[in-house]
Amino acid sequence: MEQGLVALVTGGASGLGKATAARLVQQGARVAVLDLPTSKGESVAKELGSDCIFTPANVTSEDDVKNALSAIKQKFDRLDVAVSCAGIGCYLRGRCQECPQCYKAEV
Repeated sequence: MEQGLVALVTGGASGLGKATAARLVQQGARVAVLDLPTSKGESVAKELGSDCIFTPANVTSEDDVKNALSAIKQKFDRLDVAVSCAGIGCYLRGRCQECPQCYKAEV
């Protein structure tokens, strides 16, 4: 992997997203962890070191995502890759298209 690559990981405060962010940092990337403001994103970013920032946002909110992208550009001056690990549970098992909020987060 190219050293200094700038990556955005949605859902980066826990689970697969956190593991992905950690691996990217280990490989020399600079990473923006994007997750809900109420998540543990701030502590995850601190845990991963100075090459990682937390950008609080709800992926279903266009304004939140625009603000997060602005913060990434301000900190790292660019964005090279985005990894989508954000997701929410859906009470309609297997029928996310019927749950608009779930569908919007997943797609």
